[in-house]
Amino acid sequence: MDPLLKQLGQLPSRLGALPAATKALLLVVLVGLGAAAAALSLSSADTWQYAFTNLTAEDSSEAAAQLKAAGVPFRLEAGGTALAVPSQKVYDARLLLAASGLPRGGGVGFELFDKGDLGVSEFTQKVNLRRAIEGELARTISRLGPVRSARVHLTLPEKGLFRDDDRKASAAVVLNLQPGRTLEDREVAGIRHLTASAVPGLAPGAVTVVDGKGNVLSAETSWGEANAFQRKLERDLETRVRELLEQAVGAGAVVAKVSAQVDAAEVSTSSETVDPDATALRSERHVTQSQSQDASAPAGVAGAAANQPLAAQPQPAGAVNRGSSSMQDEIKNYDVSRTTTTTVQRAPRLKKLSVAVLLDGVAGKPRPDAEVARLGELAKRAVGFDAARGDDLDISSAPFVRAEDAAAPAPPPAASKLPPRSWLIGGGAALAALVVLVLLLARGRAPARGGGPELVPGQSVAQLEARVAGVAGALPAAPRDPQEELREKARLLAAKDPARAAHILKAWMSEGGPNA
Repeated sequence: MDPLLKQLGQLPSRLGALPAATKALLLVVLVGLGAAAAALSLSSADTWQYAFTNLTAEDSSEAAAQLKAAGVPFRLEAGGTALAVPSQKVYDARLLLAASGLPRGGGVGFELFDKGDLGVSEFTQKVNLRRAIEGELARTISRLGPVRSARVHLTLPEKGLFRDDDRKASAAVVLNLQPGRTLEDREVAGIRHLTASAVPGLAPGAVTVVDGKGNVLSAETSWGEANAFQRKLERDLETRVRELLEQAVGAGAVVAKVSAQVDAAEVSTSSETVDPDATALRSERHVTQSQSQDASAPAGVAGAAANQPLAAQPQPAGAVNRGSSSMQDEIKNYDVSRTTTTTVQRAPRLKKLSVAVLLDGVAGKPRPDAEVARLGELAKRAVGFDAARGDDLDISSAPFVRAEDAAAPAPPPAASKLPPRSWLIGGGAALAALVVLVLLLARGRAPARGGGPELVPGQSVAQLEARVAGVAGALPAAPRDPQEELREKARLLAAKDPARAAHILKAWMSEGGPNA
C-alpha cells in the first residue's frame, strides 16, 4: 500500500517532467474520453421501454400526435410499428392513449358513428355498418394468442323480390399468424362461430378462414376439409409410431414424421344390376274366340240359280253339314329385378404415405441394423404401409444431441444483474485512461537509451560509485583491494564516459577525497 501511495504522491512531479508533446497528447486523450463518457451518460440518462408494438400505420400516427400534444417524449422504432417512451412514463402513455381508444388495431369500428351523419344516404349507412362490424371483428380476432393480425370481409343478407332471390350472409376471414404458431381445429371452429354469432343470419358453415399463406383452414370446403384431414391423419400416424416404438427403445428416443398425400376430388359412381331369376308378374290378359255352323241352315250359292223351283241346290266345295272354330289369346307381362347404385365420395382419400423415423443410439453409437430393420417393420404395421400404393418408409439410428449434454457456460446467479450499458462503457473508458497514464509514466521513468545514471544532488560518493558500478557492470566475484578496485572503476569510467568521470572527481573534491 505504501509504494502505491508513494507513486501517487510522485505523480504530479512526473507529469510535470514529461515533454510538452506528451502532455498535449495526454490532455487530448483525457478530454476525448471525458466528452464521450459525458455524452453517453446524458444519452442514457433515461432508459426507453416499448409502450405498444405491432401497431398499424394509422395507430402509430395518431398515437404520435397524442403524445406530442401531451408533451411526452417518444420514439417510433421497427418501421413505425413499435412505440417507445421513457421507462418512468410507460404507464402514463398507455393510459393517455387508452383514453383516446388507441391502439385500435387497424381499420375502423363503431367509432365510425360517433360523428354526426346528417344528410348521409341509406346506402352509405349500410356500407358504414358493414365496415364497423368488419373492423370490430378484426380487432377481436387479433386479440387471440396465435393471431398477429386479421381482416374480415362480410356479405350481409339481402331479401329479394321472391324468396328464391334472397341472398344469404357469408364471411371471409384472413389471418396472419405469429411466427411459428399454428391454429388447431377447435380454434378455427371458435373463430368461425365467433364471426357467425356477430352477424345476423350468418351460419358458421358460410365462414371461410384462410391463413397468411393462402391455406384454407375451414373444414367444410373441399380444400379445407382435405387440409384438416391431412393434418389430423399425419398427427395420428406420428403418435402411433412414437407410442409403439418407445415401448422398445425408451421414452424420448423416437422421432417420427409422416407426410400424407390426400386426394380431395369428388367421385360419383353409378351401376345397374339385372337379376333374371328374380321376376314378378305385372299384368295378364286372356282372349278366347269360338265359331260353329248348323246343317239345317240354308246354304248354297247366293243368287238367281239357287232360287229356281224344282232345281237341286248345289253344295259348295268343302262344305260340311256342321262345323265349329275357336281362338284363344293370352298375354302375361313380367318385371325383372333391376338394381341401380349411385355412389358419391366427398371425403378425402389417402393416396400415398411417406414416413421418416429416427431412433436414438445406444452408448453413443447407432443401433444394430437388425434391430433397426425389426423396428421398421413394426412402424409399417402401425401406419398401414402399402407398397402397392407407393408408400415410403425410411428408418435410421443416430445418437441424439440433447441440450443438457451440450457444454454450455454456467448461467449467472438469478439475483445478479448485469450493470447498465452506460456503466460498462464508462468503466471501459476509465480503464483505457488509466492504461494510457501508466504507459506514459513508465515511458517517463525509463532511462534514455545510451545514457548513464542520473546524478541527484545530495548523494554521497558511495552512492555515486554504486550507481556507476551498476552501469559499468557487476563486480568480480574475487575480493580485491578497495583502492585498486576504485582506481579500476575510475579508469573504466574515464575511458567510457569522460563527462561522468569529471562529475565524480568534482564530487570527491567537494567531499574531501575518495575515502570520505
